[in-house]
Amino acid sequence: MNEPSYGISIIKEYDESIFYHLSCDCLTPEHTYVMELEFDDECGDLRLNIWSEMAVHSLYDNNWFIHQWNKIKGIWNIIFGIPLIYSSDLGITSEKHINDFIEALEYGKDKIKKFKEPKDGSKESSGDRG
Repeated sequence: MNEPSYGISIIKEYDESIFYHLSCDCLTPEHTYVMELEFDDECGDLRLNIWSEMAVHSLYDNNWFIHQWNKIKGIWNIIFGIPLIYSSDLGITSEKHINDFIEALEYGKDKIKKFKEPKDGSKESSGDRG
């Protein structure tokens, strides 16, 4: 089995879990996710967790709202001693759900590729990365 490489890298491997780093094609640090595939001892099942710290795109750094938000985050950190971070996560909590997720991606990929194929049957390169 090949290790993933394009936009996905393995961060850490343990006996019962593997952590991946997923990045966007734009390579903006704000568009990254961590994905963990783990075996859950309590449930005896596979679990897929995907999460990210939510951020406002750096394009808006000069925005008045962003300056105020940064002040609020700083004050929060001073008062409570912990950073104010908004995160988003997705948990897929069974092997069947993980397999259905993979099948849905494969189905969508195949359907879109068929739609994009030339109607005359000729083969064109579409810049496919895998």
